[in-house]
Parts: sequence; C-alpha cells; structure tokens
Amino acid sequence: MFSCSRVLLFPGQWLIALFDNSILNLKKWRNRVQKVLANDLVQSVENHEKELHAKFEKYLEGRSRSTSLDVARLELEREQRCHAEAESEIVCAEQSVVKAEKREQVRVDKLKSSATALQKSGIDVAKEQSMREMYQDMIDKLAEMCWYANVTSHFRTREGYRSDKLKIKSYV
Repeated sequence: MFSCSRVLLFPGQWLIALFDNSILNLKKWRNRVQKVLANDLVQSVENHEKELHAKFEKYLEGRSRSTSLDVARLELEREQRCHAEAESEIVCAEQSVVKAEKREQVRVDKLKSSATALQKSGIDVAKEQSMREMYQDMIDKLAEMCWYANVTSHFRTREGYRSDKLKIKSYV
C-alpha cells in the first residue's frame, strides 16, 4: 500500500510516511480529478462554443435569408416602380399619338376643304374663261355690227350726199 524507503519505521515515522503517502495519493488524485474536470470543462466550453457557433450560424443564415428577402423585395419594388413609370409613359405616348392624329385629321380636313375650294375656283375660272370668250365673241360681233352699221351708215350718208348733190345739180 505504501512504500517506504526506510527500513526501520518508528510509530511516529510510520504515521508520517502514511501521511506523506496519502498526501501524494491525494495530489495524484487531485491532479487526475483536475485533469478530468479540466477536460470536462474544456469539453463543456468547446460544446458551449459549438452551440454558440451553431446559433450564430443559424442567426446569420436567418439574417442572410431575411436580407436576401429584403433585397428581393426592394428589387421587386424597384421593378414595380419601373413598370408603373413605363405604363405612365405608354399612356402619355398614347395620348400624344391621339392628339397628333386629331391634329393631322384637322389638317387633312383643311386640305380637303382647300382642295374643294380650289376645285370650285378652277371650275369657276373655267366657267369665267368660257364666259369671257363668249362675251369677247359677243363684243367682237357687236363691234363688227357696229362697224358694219357705221360703214353702212357712212355709205348711206355718202349715198345721201350724192343723191342730194345730184338733186341739187338737177335743180341747178
């Protein structure tokens, strides 16, 4: 049980040796217990660190999921705003197209009325030209008639003068 290097042990020495031996055994046990406790403590600390690390990983994963969801939500909102802006631009473009079509229709109507007026004036000009020609013909005929009448009256006057002259000569 205990070993003693002394050959002869006295009762007091025996107690001292027993005490020294038990102290050594207690120290060994204490060291073993401390090692076991230290190993258990280290193991529990490592387990606790692993649990904390796992919790932190779960937190980060959840956070990254929520962050990715937030990013996806923000991208969706941005796309919705872009779509709303595009729709409003389309509506504005459609309205401007309708306004442009109305303006073009007004221009076409004005051009049609101008063309109709020009066509009427062309007809009027043609009628006027034919009337001018007719009046010119009438004037020419009247001029001829007047000339003829003038010439005829001149001849008659001349004849009248001649006949008057002859009458006068016959009286003389």
